[in-house]
Amino acid sequence: MEKYLEMLSFCRPAGSVYEEAFVEKYLREPHRPIEDGYGNQIIDVGSKPNIVWSSHTDTVHRDSRLQHIEVGKKDGFARVAPRQKLSNCLGADCTTGVWLMLEMVEAGIPGRYIFHRAEERGMLGSTWLAKNAPEWLKGIDAAIAFDRMGTNEVITHQGSCTASNEFATSLATILGGAYKPSSNGVYTDTKAYARIVPECTNIGVGYYRQHSPSESQDLNHLKWLRDVMVKFDQSTLVFKRDPAAVAEYDPYDFYEWDQAQYDWSAYVNLVRRNPSTIAAIMQDLGYDYDKLDIDIYKRNRNKTSAL
Repeated sequence: MEKYLEMLSFCRPAGSVYEEAFVEKYLREPHRPIEDGYGNQIIDVGSKPNIVWSSHTDTVHRDSRLQHIEVGKKDGFARVAPRQKLSNCLGADCTTGVWLMLEMVEAGIPGRYIFHRAEERGMLGSTWLAKNAPEWLKGIDAAIAFDRMGTNEVITHQGSCTASNEFATSLATILGGAYKPSSNGVYTDTKAYARIVPECTNIGVGYYRQHSPSESQDLNHLKWLRDVMVKFDQSTLVFKRDPAAVAEYDPYDFYEWDQAQYDWSAYVNLVRRNPSTIAAIMQDLGYDYDKLDIDIYKRNRNKTSAL
């Protein structure tokens, strides 16, 4: 796991110097990927791949720099070293996914491996690809992301349905362990492909409390999952979902996301329509009740003082 721990040391805000250094060291130099117009890095293994494997190269770190990582002797979890007081997260989201995909590439597992840019800024790299270079998705039956907390979920819903239960069940069976279909997903890059690719999912890779200083990665689960993925046999996957059957209006669709970036009222209405899902997203981002309550109080106090 030495390489993985080294990768975690890179704090990589989107577009930062250390993200570029990370991409150069772990992707460009050893693998010479194709780079699309947004900067997404693409590696094909095998001829005519029908599966996209998905991760992203940016993290939610505030600063672009290096950090120190420690591994718990008792629990085998990776964490930011206690002396790293300035680090706001570990960055297992999505260093874990990048590392898993590189292990699969080196093992020769067939697929189209897309290492996306700027996922943490709103799936910008995947949204760009879906709109401007959809030819990369031609002939693709499934897009599978390694960008989910926990150790047992195969996601069927990222806001709306993005993968069939039949597909999720077939994938969970291949993975083994405690994996099972789950409709509790939020969003990741594969969501951007849901109108083009039949099955778009995300699987838990063993990190917890992502986007927070207490983020951690279960290294034992990661080793186990790596061993599964470097022997992955897709022959029993079931593809059922029709991407053309997406609802006429999908509030989680990437086109709506683009619009929402420029329309504050769209954000507010989205929250009003989906309070439970927004609460789940906030929890995924590392907010507990007290932290959210304090931030709401501070924001409201600032509004009042400005009047």
